[in-house]
Amino acid sequence: MTRKIILLVFVCLLFLSAESGGLLNSLVAAGMGLHFLERPVIAGQDIIFVPDDYKKIQWAVGNATDGDTIFVRAGTYYEQLFVYLSLTIVGEDKNATIIDGREQQTVIIVSSNHVVVKGFTIRNAGLLFPGTGISVYSNSNVLSENIIGNNGEGISLWENSVNNTITRNIIERNIYCGISLDNSTNNMISENTIANHEHGIVITNSENNTIIGNTFMANSHCGVRLDSSDNNFIYHNNFVNSSVHSHNSTNTWDNGAEGNHWAGIEVEDLNGDGISDTPFAINEYNRDNYPLVERWSTLRIHNAFVWNAKTYEVTTYSNCTVASFSFSHPAKQISFNVTGPFDKVGFCKVTIPKLLLAGPWQVLINGMAADTTKVANDTHSSLGFTFSFSTQKVKIVGTEALDTIPPTADAGPDQIVNENTQVTFDGSRSSDNVGITNYTWTFVEKTPRTLTQMNPTHTFNTPGNYTVTLKATDAVGNYDTDTVTVRVLDVPETFPWWIIGLTVVAVGGIILLTAIRWKRKTRHHAQARARSHKR
Repeated sequence: MTRKIILLVFVCLLFLSAESGGLLNSLVAAGMGLHFLERPVIAGQDIIFVPDDYKKIQWAVGNATDGDTIFVRAGTYYEQLFVYLSLTIVGEDKNATIIDGREQQTVIIVSSNHVVVKGFTIRNAGLLFPGTGISVYSNSNVLSENIIGNNGEGISLWENSVNNTITRNIIERNIYCGISLDNSTNNMISENTIANHEHGIVITNSENNTIIGNTFMANSHCGVRLDSSDNNFIYHNNFVNSSVHSHNSTNTWDNGAEGNHWAGIEVEDLNGDGISDTPFAINEYNRDNYPLVERWSTLRIHNAFVWNAKTYEVTTYSNCTVASFSFSHPAKQISFNVTGPFDKVGFCKVTIPKLLLAGPWQVLINGMAADTTKVANDTHSSLGFTFSFSTQKVKIVGTEALDTIPPTADAGPDQIVNENTQVTFDGSRSSDNVGITNYTWTFVEKTPRTLTQMNPTHTFNTPGNYTVTLKATDAVGNYDTDTVTVRVLDVPETFPWWIIGLTVVAVGGIILLTAIRWKRKTRHHAQARARSHKR
């Protein structure tokens, strides 16, 4: 109690300082080591960038006005924040935009209404009270898509904090608890992962909190602890290695058709609606009337069919429980059950690979045609529809199911060719019920060779008999093979008569030249003798 009083006095001083205008900056600067006016005010700016406009996030807060957005770029910011204006504070990347409290008290205090804190890692508050990642003393705030860890507590909603939303955060490895609510009403805690604490959520003297779609894992004492807290709605949560402690509290643990998933309890589901046939008693005042057989998730991935070592997946996105999913290849049909409360409208979107099942489509709910929205791209079709009542049987009937018929490969007739002659292979006689997408020809000519296309060519340089295998494959991997034999003949070398011809010409030329030279020489000698005789 003393610790609470100390914290409340500190916050009250901050509130009082806000009434005195300029005293706010000086008081918070003295108490938290902050300097709001390090840079001049930028008048009329709707979006403030950190560190572009202000080096620290708190300096940006100090120079903002109600309704502004502060965008914080990735980086580590060692500071504590006091948010006293209606601001949207957004981190660039929740994994890389870090606010580190350096183990000094609470990292972020929110005292104004309509504040959004989104996209941060918030860590290292003081481990002793009141070391909290985010403490809220106001209303209608949204804390979403943050990673909050290594604090005394993750998120705390203090007295009279109402209509706040805590959603899609990863809250883990805080010392005492992930989330605490004290005298706070009408708050929403949804789709968070809350793991590795002493307590996952602690709710004290609080009511009308909706706790939906969260996963509690490895919280050593309990996943949810309720003390003197009634009229809360807790369903669609997954309790994995996390129990519930309820003291002087009576709450609702299902929505009239679906409850929570309790890992480790024995369940039986004879009608395949995804709901246990037996309620789960938490204590004498609280029970889950409709425990979920499987973990709750709005998005489910179903392994619909395995063919040629490939798994074809169908996804369902629904606000109701999806169970008993099946795919019938012969019937070209997907079927499953959906279960939800009587007084609400359920919706479902089913995304189907076109190779598995293609339209035109017929969607039936309990045998009746349903109004369906259809969206498609090159690879998938998405079908959306709504429904009412508790458990419905959904059937989606397509027109063309996955092709399971292999092609027929035909490699053409055997061939006999001379070496060093180009061979054209012919796979054009191959056939498939849908169409062949790939032709592969393989053989060994000294080394392994691979050819593609329907009619490739190749020149064999080495004589011999070659067995060439054609593999014809369709779009889903069905295939067939066929072989063709290519006999490559050794062409014997012929005598090069042209060499003899050249030799004869060359020898004849030599003889002719010799004769001419001999004749000239003889005449020269004769002329010399005649001149000598005249003398």
